[in-house]
Amino acid sequence: MKPFLNILVGINYTQASRHALVKAAAVASRTGAKVTACHVLPLSDLVEYINFYQIEHKGMMSEARECLADFVTEVLGSDHGVTCKVTEGSPHHEISALTNDHDYDLLVLGDGDDSDDLRDVGQFAIRCLRFVDVPVLVVNQADAHPLPPVAACLDFSASTGPILRNSLRLTSAPSLPLELIHACRPPWLRRFFGGLRDSPGDESGQKARFREVVDGSLTAIEQQAHDLSFEKVSSTSLESSDPERALIDHLTDHPYSLVVLGRNGAGVKGLLSDVVGSTANEVIRHARCPILIVPLES
Repeated sequence: MKPFLNILVGINYTQASRHALVKAAAVASRTGAKVTACHVLPLSDLVEYINFYQIEHKGMMSEARECLADFVTEVLGSDHGVTCKVTEGSPHHEISALTNDHDYDLLVLGDGDDSDDLRDVGQFAIRCLRFVDVPVLVVNQADAHPLPPVAACLDFSASTGPILRNSLRLTSAPSLPLELIHACRPPWLRRFFGGLRDSPGDESGQKARFREVVDGSLTAIEQQAHDLSFEKVSSTSLESSDPERALIDHLTDHPYSLVVLGRNGAGVKGLLSDVVGSTANEVIRHARCPILIVPLES
């Protein structure tokens, strides 16, 4: 399995971006990857300082580069080997363009503590997800659970393969347990499926057949994971009228070392069908570990 070899880290000087830098360095230490730390100066800040405080553009950019270099050294120590880059513009556009144009294979973002409004948590990562072509690792706090399993969230779409492969790429050891999680809204929990929902005995056996299909699909994916060298694989199936909420509650209630989501899945609406929307936002806000969001083809 090809490891990540060229990593870009977005830096905004929050505590979360410190955690992101540490995580990127840890991945690089295992794989020999090159790490670039990038800070984007918003155009609004540049205009304000140049126009109102009479600070020259060249001097401001030089000061920003020194500030970034000092930050990286403070977080990682003097022997860090990280390349520092400062650019200007709209932060999420610049980070996305840099990621796509310079052959980076992983974008690491620290996102979560630069706003007093929890509704804003994760919004920068969400904006970047709309544009980048590579997996995005969102780190909103320090690694608290280095040993528990990796959680791979599945919707049985074409994203399954990329999710499994990238789970392995970011896992330090294949022996780390992998838990496959599938959350869905079964027919009897849908409003238009009233007959089966109200049938206590399910005499037609439709519930059993539905669960047999789900279990069979999870078993097949477990075999794929074993074929990719994961040694310990288990699966969890969640049935709920609100699968997004059930997934988030499950991820919040259980310790994981990494949560992996597929982008643009084609599964049940409300579960990863639009990962740049509410599901990813909620997972980023509530998951207690790094989150890797994988494009359909990566």
